[in-house]
Amino acid sequence: MHRMGSGEPILFVDARPDFEWENSAVKLPGAIRVPPGEVTRHLDEIAEWAPIVTYCSLSDQEYSFDVAADLKQNRRRLARPLRGGLEAWQQAGQPVVPK
Repeated sequence: MHRMGSGEPILFVDARPDFEWENSAVKLPGAIRVPPGEVTRHLDEIAEWAPIVTYCSLSDQEYSFDVAADLKQNRRRLARPLRGGLEAWQQAGQPVVPK
């Protein structure tokens, strides 16, 4: 993602459902957890102007797409899903932190 290389602060949103969250020991640095279907409960944590990257575990899962779409419907227009998900992020050697 272009913004990631620019040094601009990005808010990572972990969109994994409960069963995936519970079975993982890591998350992206600074990520907040917003499970699918719970976007409206977390809107006060997410600025309208913030560049947002949503992610789930794998590229073929739609949780990150669904959460990004819900965020866009709630005036968080800069929300985009992370291609490849957490798996691709880790394979690319990008950092993760304990959750």
